[in-house]
Amino acid sequence: MALVDMKQPKHRMMAEEPSSVQENPYPYGLCLHLEGADMDKLGIKRLPEVGDEYVVKAIAKVTSVSSNESEQNANSSVSLQITMMDAKPESEGSAENDSYAEDKAEGAETQAVTRMPKTVMHSTYRGRG
Repeated sequence: MALVDMKQPKHRMMAEEPSSVQENPYPYGLCLHLEGADMDKLGIKRLPEVGDEYVVKAIAKVTSVSSNESEQNANSSVSLQITMMDAKPESEGSAENDSYAEDKAEGAETQAVTRMPKTVMHSTYRGRG
């Protein structure tokens, strides 16, 4: 699975974001915020340093879909609620050698058992400037 850089173009950032937010080129909705109990569940025992990288695997439930069309443009959107996730420092995650095919097979097995559609997100964030 190829990773896609979600950085917003500068012209879009300038038009949509207040000046205090323009420093971060990534959309707010892509940010995950983990608190103490969340970090405990994920086995994060010490606070990482700013700039550290984590491998994140997540299962997200589609909570809404929207599509509209006007004379000027067409817009579509999907909202995802992460329901299950794993996060490890990149050095630990890269040593695991989990392949996308293995993840997909596990997702299919889970889906067959629960009979609920799942969306699997497999992402590695490497952004720093």
